[in-house]
Amino acid sequence: DFCLSRGLGDVYKRQGEGSGTGSGSSSTDAADSSSSTGENLSCECAPGTELVYVISDAGELWSYDPAASAFALVGPVACGGFRPFSMAIGRDGRALLLLLDDIPHAAIAKGLFSVDINDPSDCLAVPYTEGLFGVFGMSFVDNPPPSTCEQLFVHSYSGQGPFAEGEGIGMLGALDDDQALQVVGTTDFDGAELAGTSQGRLFSLAGTDPVKLVEYDRESAEAVESLDVVGVNKTSASAMAFYGGDFYLFTEAGAPECQPCMEKMCTNELAACEADPDCAPVYECLLASGGDGFPGCEGDIKGPGGPLRDCMIGQCSDACAASNVVSRVTHIDHDDSGGEGQAVSILPALAPMRIVGAASSTCVPVFVP
Repeated sequence: DFCLSRGLGDVYKRQGEGSGTGSGSSSTDAADSSSSTGENLSCECAPGTELVYVISDAGELWSYDPAASAFALVGPVACGGFRPFSMAIGRDGRALLLLLDDIPHAAIAKGLFSVDINDPSDCLAVPYTEGLFGVFGMSFVDNPPPSTCEQLFVHSYSGQGPFAEGEGIGMLGALDDDQALQVVGTTDFDGAELAGTSQGRLFSLAGTDPVKLVEYDRESAEAVESLDVVGVNKTSASAMAFYGGDFYLFTEAGAPECQPCMEKMCTNELAACEADPDCAPVYECLLASGGDGFPGCEGDIKGPGGPLRDCMIGQCSDACAASNVVSRVTHIDHDDSGGEGQAVSILPALAPMRIVGAASSTCVPVFVP
């Protein structure tokens, strides 16, 4: 095992970059406090790493405090034109972001970048060897004693269509001390969100019908435990983070003003959809994507392009626009601290943005504070 924050500190040092600026300057000192050999020996928790962080489809970094169920804008990420795909937070106070080229519906890797969670204008490219991984979900996980440092794990995704489930179709990997992604083992999932803990445990949100919370053996990629997350649908934008023994899922909730507009302006089309059991999931997909889900939202009621979709785009395009889509937050009481089993509940407050990535460092509480 190795200390990944030490390895990334060496990357920053080789690039000749200093630590972050502003309120986050002290948080990145750990990445620069190197010995005479260039090694960073610190794995302490930087300021801000006690919270969950999310990134919006507009490239804005937000903090999320599960204890208060509150979001706070940190600022826009200054890494050029990009589409965020996944995120991990290190103990050094830096977020690793996998960014895609800014091409709609494309899964073309732009690269891996490091951003100060207290000053997201501080963006550094992180060189790495891709190996068999193109796009991936990722998370840091603490290494076992005597090391107090962490390791980055990644989960493969083919980039083609929605996440899928099937024997041996995915891979779990880890970043080694030469900054190369190495395969740990195969999994039964093509695509997954990852979350790691300070206890060295690694979890994924993966699968379909139903979505599953899976704990992996980090040495073999074998599934240790799997929990069906009943009542939660995987949307095109989704993310997961660990906090206080529990998990928080972020999935699309649609545009808040869309449904009222549809009820008023598309009354007949909506009634016809409600009478057709095959239309309900299509409508849910359209609401979540702002009408931009075609061809992902297939199976609409009969008619050229679907009357429901046509009315949404024609009469409620502003109210239902993808730019107005926000996310909902789902809480999984994984450690049963509420005494009602591993209950799954949707929190009442919506997020103020569409979340495409989420992460927490291994500095967050393991138990409910």
